[in-house]
Amino acid sequence: MPKLIAGHTLVNYDENVSRVIIPNFVYSIADKAFSERGNIKAVEMGASITGIGNYAFRMCYGMREIVLPEEVEEFGVGVFENCWALESVALPSGVKRIDRDMFLECNALRDIFIPDSVSEIDATAFDQTPLLERLVISPARLGILPASHRDLAVL
Repeated sequence: MPKLIAGHTLVNYDENVSRVIIPNFVYSIADKAFSERGNIKAVEMGASITGIGNYAFRMCYGMREIVLPEEVEEFGVGVFENCWALESVALPSGVKRIDRDMFLECNALRDIFIPDSVSEIDATAFDQTPLLERLVISPARLGILPASHRDLAVL
């Protein structure tokens, strides 16, 4: 089964492609929908996506690029865990929380752009990201960064 869409939720994606384009009629991505798809290099989502489930892109080892639409408001736990090739992420302006292990072991990740809408960041969100250099965040939100990562803040 290459891909499965139930209603407006992408439940599973198992096509052997390097670039994924998620259509506009999909509103959410289910838990683990792309998990362990190491051949994926880039993901582009339609503007209709509002939620991304737990571990949705976990272990997408080759994913270098992800384009997140501004409409995304919710991310689950460990969404980008073990995305070893991912270098930069700009979170959408509607996101309120960066959950547990969101970027765990993203070995190439250098930059994360955090919008003003974020009011809570889990202490483990950026764990084991050895190349992380910049967390771009507004000065008003500096206090929500885990203490272990405040020195990476670019205001």
